[in-house]
Parts: sequence; structure tokens; C-alpha cells
Amino acid sequence: MVSEDLLELGLDLDRLSEDHLRRLWAEFKSIRAQETHVRSIAIRIFVWYIVESKLFNSSAMRRSGAVGRSIATMRAWTASDPALEPVVVREAEAIKLFLYQIFENAAAPRGTIVEAQTRLLQA
Repeated sequence: MVSEDLLELGLDLDRLSEDHLRRLWAEFKSIRAQETHVRSIAIRIFVWYIVESKLFNSSAMRRSGAVGRSIATMRAWTASDPALEPVVVREAEAIKLFLYQIFENAAAPRGTIVEAQTRLLQA
């Protein structure tokens, strides 16, 4: 089920506002028309919410660091279902780019930012 997969990726739908939930489900309908694999749909919705929607709110995440951990979850799914690999590769790159850009603007020492970005690129 897509909502369970979203929760496993780190997005808690119960924490979304009504408006954000309505917009997320509109996107779900759009993606579902193009995609048949349930986990592919969940991955694409998750990335849409985080990267593309401009709705992202970290309080909707299940735990701290969930966005970064979502890549490992997606890869674990691919290990048991290789059909997910093209979606996971594409969407993981979108998440990495999103996080890279956040790190670029972080209020931290430059060396810490560079180290975090380097580790992210190697993930």
C-alpha cells in the first residue's frame, strides 16, 4: 500500500495539513496514471513532495534524517525487487541534489559543508 511505503520512506501522512494532503493525493492520481508498480508510485510521490512540490515541511517526516535515509530504504527495496532500479536511481539522484543544495546554504563551517556534500555524493 502506498501510504505504508511512504511511511517507511519517512513521510507521515497524518502530519500533513489538509491542503498538503489534498495536493499530494492529486499528484498521486497523476503518477498512478503513468506508473503501475506500487512502490514506484510511493517513491515518486515521496520525491515529488520533498523536491518538487514546494510543500516540504520537515515536521511531516517520521524522524530526523528521514530524507537521507530514504535512499537506503529505496535501495533495500531494489535488492528484493530489481524492477525498481531505474526509478530508484533517478529519484535517489533527485534527493541527493536537493540535499546537496540545502547543505550549500547551511549555517555551518565551510569544511563541514564540503565534507557533508562529499559524503552525500558518494552515497
